[in-house]
Amino acid sequence: MISWTTTLLHCNYTSEKQYKEDYQNMGLGLAYLCQGIAYTICYVPCMIVMLRKELWSNICYKLMFFDGIYDLGTLLANSILPGIIMIAPYDYNCYPAINQYIMDVWARKISYFL
Repeated sequence: MISWTTTLLHCNYTSEKQYKEDYQNMGLGLAYLCQGIAYTICYVPCMIVMLRKELWSNICYKLMFFDGIYDLGTLLANSILPGIIMIAPYDYNCYPAINQYIMDVWARKISYFL
């Protein structure tokens, strides 16, 4: 007889095979992840250049730098983390902190500053 713990592996009461079929999407997850990493690689050197003393004295570069921080945060919340969640499927019922705290609260904290 199969026990309760081996048949119902996830918080939404499905088997592991059914859970992966419903929630795992490798192609879309890799597309999100690669796009997010590529944009992050482009962003970071530009932000480092904006920290130079001769550029930092201009208010325009200060505003662009802080806008870049905001963009990197939203890029993390909207591209990199969803890619990871699709590759290694996390169900909202099992891991609500991933969706609520990292994505939702991050976006709200940033939006209060703007």
